[in-house]
Amino acid sequence: TTTTTTTTTTTTAVPSVMMKTKPIFSCHRITSDDFDKGFLELLAQLTVVGVISSKLFQDQLKAIDSHTGQYSLVVRHPQIGRIVATGTLLVLKHRRRRRRRRRRR
Repeated sequence: TTTTTTTTTTTTAVPSVMMKTKPIFSCHRITSDDFDKGFLELLAQLTVVGVISSKLFQDQLKAIDSHTGQYSLVVRHPQIGRIVATGTLLVLKHRRRRRRRRRRR
């Protein structure tokens, strides 16, 4: 009995047209400028937002920025200049526990 093994390798090339185009979306940390770019309208699609002033928005951003390991991100469509998506990235730092040495008797 003879066994034959065939391996196929597929490679994908990036078309030169795609390399010449500008990115469609940009992602960055939320800033106070995003208040006027539709951030609250986007949030209103998920929950009841209420009336939020620009000052209250800025104060909330400062509170968010004070938390280390929490990053609020927005995705902006550069052609229309509006926020089209948002998310929060949480970075958890895990500390290693020190091993206790056993006492010799």
